Amino acid sequence: MDVRPDAAARKRLRRSGAEDLNTLVRYVALRQSIRPAPEDDHGARDTAGRVYRHQWFVRPHRRTYPDQDDPIGYSRKWVGPYLVTPAGGENAPILGRERVVNVLRR
Repeated sequence: MDVRPDAAARKRLRRSGAEDLNTLVRYVALRQSIRPAPEDDHGARDTAGRVYRHQWFVRPHRRTYPDQDDPIGYSRKWVGPYLVTPAGGENAPILGRERVVNVLRR
């Protein structure tokens, strides 16, 4: 697709001494997101339409849940670490690096 350079690109062209700043440039999308078919989404709609082909570890964090005793209040609970495995990705590679494990003893 041919497009006109945006303002930042025209500014860089002007600084580099280009003669015609309004020349059309070729726009190429190097990474196209994979969209699942509507009948085969495997829950991907909950993840912004992405299909994941890997697994990853989630670091420990606190999560806010509605409080069971108080309908207006919330409680914070400690969650993690855990391995996220998307549907159909049980044999997918695991992203991340080796982790250092600290052991505290008395």
